[in-house]
Amino acid sequence: MHRSVNAAIGLSLVLAWGSLSASAFEVQPMRHSVYPESGQTTGLLTVKNTRSKPLPVELVVEKRVFGENGEQTLVPADDDFIIFPFQALIEPGAKQAFRFQYVGDQTVTSETAYTIHVREVPVELEPGFTGLRYVYSFGVVVYVENARAESELSISDVVRDGDTLKMTVKNSGNSFGRLTNDRLILSQGDTKLELEGESFMSIADHVVVPPENQIPLTLNLSELNIAAGDLSVSLEETPD
Repeated sequence: MHRSVNAAIGLSLVLAWGSLSASAFEVQPMRHSVYPESGQTTGLLTVKNTRSKPLPVELVVEKRVFGENGEQTLVPADDDFIIFPFQALIEPGAKQAFRFQYVGDQTVTSETAYTIHVREVPVELEPGFTGLRYVYSFGVVVYVENARAESELSISDVVRDGDTLKMTVKNSGNSFGRLTNDRLILSQGDTKLELEGESFMSIADHVVVPPENQIPLTLNLSELNIAAGDLSVSLEETPD
């Protein structure tokens, strides 16, 4: 569903959570969705060891719990998933596939999110080792979704202070609102500036609005060449 939300500063016055690589190992993909009510509860992720030595890893699950202003807490949730294998020793240059299945609540009224942490397991160091040691951990996001769920974003409490634009983004829907899909329109007189995709995300400090929740959103306008004074703001919301 496509929506347009408008408001203006002076009265009162709308987020999102690929392959990630490093010198340690590569994990892909980094985002998954499962749909329990449709029977789609499984996924597959792959870890590649880019090192010259064997890589021991383990997978641990945490649920993302959001406070009333979008603040996030991670809580253990291994019981909500079956992962096979949950540990592996990956040889240099090799890949290991991990299959996961969501076995938590199968009736999704409000969408939830989890993180599957792919963690390097520390091994004993050789005697006499000195220096720094890096242990890597990558987080893979898993959304538990309902194909009928929708986000519903609105804007309030807009304040401009110089090149800083602050607002509250509320999601009254039961699906995550991902601003990476949306277009923000700043208007000043006859001048309009449309921001979407990377141009939007590069100046925003949040990208996902949890269901039935709200977040503070701050935009840095310093590189947008916008004159001083009030702005009118609108958001065109586009579904995933």
